[in-house]
Amino acid sequence: MDVTPSDWTFYLSALIYLWQAVWLTYGVTLTCRRSVSGYLYRAYPVMPPILYVVFSFSLACNISWLLIWDREYMEVALVFINLMACTLFICLVVSLRRLNDYGHLMIHDKVHRDIWLIRIFVQNGLAMYATWATVASIFNFALVLTFRTGAEQEVGSMVSLTVFTLEIFAWWIFDNFVFEKLFRYLITPYVVVLVAIVGIISNNWDPTANNSIYTVTLLALSVFLTVIKCVLAAYKHWKHPIFGAKPSYRRPLVSFEVRSLLESQQHS
Repeated sequence: MDVTPSDWTFYLSALIYLWQAVWLTYGVTLTCRRSVSGYLYRAYPVMPPILYVVFSFSLACNISWLLIWDREYMEVALVFINLMACTLFICLVVSLRRLNDYGHLMIHDKVHRDIWLIRIFVQNGLAMYATWATVASIFNFALVLTFRTGAEQEVGSMVSLTVFTLEIFAWWIFDNFVFEKLFRYLITPYVVVLVAIVGIISNNWDPTANNSIYTVTLLALSVFLTVIKCVLAAYKHWKHPIFGAKPSYRRPLVSFEVRSLLESQQHS
């Protein structure tokens, strides 16, 4: 297949799984660390139980995909790899929204470091994993088109590269214009995309092939979009910090605080 990357690109998966282990370990530390508002996992529930539940489901989908792919049930494997990507993006959205809700309180309580730990390890780790799953689903899709529908290899690869291009454009637009404040510090998706494209070129380069020319063009476009993303993120970080101003709202109450309020009202 013209979209199959070189073997060396799959070493990135080792870094991805290591990154997941790091943020999971960080999540455990929240249960025994305190701030002026109490234990971190209770005072700032930026990593709620639902995050771990959905992430566990994504790992189950990952294992299922590997087993099903080994049995060459390509269509079923395609379903599971897309489920894995979707659940990872759900985890990412949960983390982004929770940090957006509690970031001002964390700044107020002087736990700035944890904001950056969450951004670097949790959010960029999940984003990297989700992007890698998305890229893998595109390769899976190309194989299904070629070996199950009877499409020519070049056509299947071209369709998959076109889908990949549309996804890159869609992500870049949402990243920089629609959900900019939430996505500002997500850099790893661009790294994964660049590594994947370079891997495809190194494994399939043929200056006379249409797909090779397409892939090189896509690489140049991805580099350009990555540079623009980094410039915009740096500019907005300095000029428009997300948690720079004092919030005009109170932080949302978490479940144990709601219960405490109800109990106090009943006793009174």
